[in-house]
Amino acid sequence: MKDELLEAINKMAEFLNTVSRWYTSGSPFGHIESKTRTDYIYEFYCYIRFIEELSENNSIRINIKGAQGNKFPKAPSIKSGGWAKFEVCDEKGDPLKDICAGVEIEHSTVTNYTFAPDISIQECVDYPTDKDVFLFVDAKFKEEDDCFSKDEIELFGARVKNFNLPKDIPGINLNNTTFNSNTLVTNAGISDLHQALSREVNVKQVGKFQPNSMNPEFVDL
Repeated sequence: MKDELLEAINKMAEFLNTVSRWYTSGSPFGHIESKTRTDYIYEFYCYIRFIEELSENNSIRINIKGAQGNKFPKAPSIKSGGWAKFEVCDEKGDPLKDICAGVEIEHSTVTNYTFAPDISIQECVDYPTDKDVFLFVDAKFKEEDDCFSKDEIELFGARVKNFNLPKDIPGINLNNTTFNSNTLVTNAGISDLHQALSREVNVKQVGKFQPNSMNPEFVDL
């Protein structure tokens, strides 16, 4: 599975290189070659696949001007640290929203409460709060063909609610994207058991989301 994920990331990187306006030359994904963390590789695979889908209807470019160069965070990190990110741009090329991987988002009124979703759509600010975020996606790599637990759905649903989601996303076209609402995604399957709970807490479930999978599973909202 690791090799399949890495191969898929490299192929998508090549595709994005042809449709995006890059600030520097060369592939920005070389650091992903480490095979020590399958969960991180899966999270990054979901991120790049989402960017690929977004590029069908939006102008996408990568911003790698920051202090970290071409590196994306491998663990929850501070956005202002200068990590690479993707931007959705308007017709003039000015950034409308940031598509971030693994950056911390603070709650504006609850002290010491943060969340770092694997993927988020945010305003173009260095210190995002709940007021600046529009979408959460969390990826769960599972070694066995397991489904999301009740606790996983409830916890993610609570975070969605506590950060005042869902919200409309001005300027972003999510048509034909897999993560068109707040989503839990996994390489494993999903179960009918928690469909009602998932809808109650405004969480879309996506299963069998992996390279070469022709039939992803969905519990939509």
